[in-house]
Parts: sequence; structure tokens; C-alpha cells
Amino acid sequence: MKSARPATSRDLDRLGELYLMMGREYAQLDPAYALAIDAGRMWREHLLEGLKRDRIRVPVTVDEGGRPVSFLIARVAPSPPGSANPQVGLIEGAYVEEGFRRQGRLRAMADDAMRWFAVKRMPHVDLIADTRDPVALAAWRALGFGDLQLVLRARVPPSE
Repeated sequence: MKSARPATSRDLDRLGELYLMMGREYAQLDPAYALAIDAGRMWREHLLEGLKRDRIRVPVTVDEGGRPVSFLIARVAPSPPGSANPQVGLIEGAYVEEGFRRQGRLRAMADDAMRWFAVKRMPHVDLIADTRDPVALAAWRALGFGDLQLVLRARVPPSE
């Protein structure tokens, strides 16, 4: 089984590359996922700030040369208004480069994130996943995630 390690600021350039790869794959599912021209820079800044404040953990797995080939974004987020818990654990997404899939990398990163959430005393973890990707959905379900809510989307008609 592969092992995960937490990303550091030295990994940010590579994480930006992986993020752009993920965006291109998601955009094939839905053009709404198309990334802005400077999305990599904005995402890099988001990660850097989160890592500094220890509110984001980014487990990665690496290839034989030590280069990250996958990532998972784990974050402590504010709970919705009225929630008994002020914060919730949130997995915002994950990506494994094409040639490194089906090797236990998602499981290794999710296990790392769950240990971090336990230290942060999160009672549960919510996951944002695209339900149109049956392979990814099956992988998340195999890790113990189940249906909780359904988010529906409609296009806004153009104004007149």
C-alpha cells in the first residue's frame, strides 16, 4: 500500500500543476468547471495560507523520484448556522494523476486526512464529490463515505 505525507510549501508548484490537470478533467464533465487563466496561482495562495494557519492539510503521494502525483484537500470549515458543532471536517476534493490510479493512493491520503481530523476533534467529515464520475464515487464509497445530500444544478437563463 502506498503511503501519504503532508504537502509542504516546496510542493506548491507541483500541486498547482496537478490542480490544473484536475480542472481539465472536470471541465470535460461540465464546462462550469473551466478554470480561470490564473486559477493555479489563486489555488496556490489558498493552500499556502491554509497551511500556514493549519486549517488545511494536503496529503500527497509521490512517485519513485519523490514528485507528488496525487493530492487530497482536507479542511476545517465553519459549520452552517445553527449547527451544534462550530466547525466541520471537509474534504474538498482529491486528484490522482492518470498513470498512478488504482494503487491505493486515495485510501492512503484519506487515512492521513482522517488522522488529522481526529486531532482537530472533528466529529465527522463531509466530502464534496462529483456524482457524475462513477469511478471516483465508487472509490469514495469504498472508503466509507455515503450519501447525505444531493446538490442539484440548473443553468440560469440569460437575461433579456
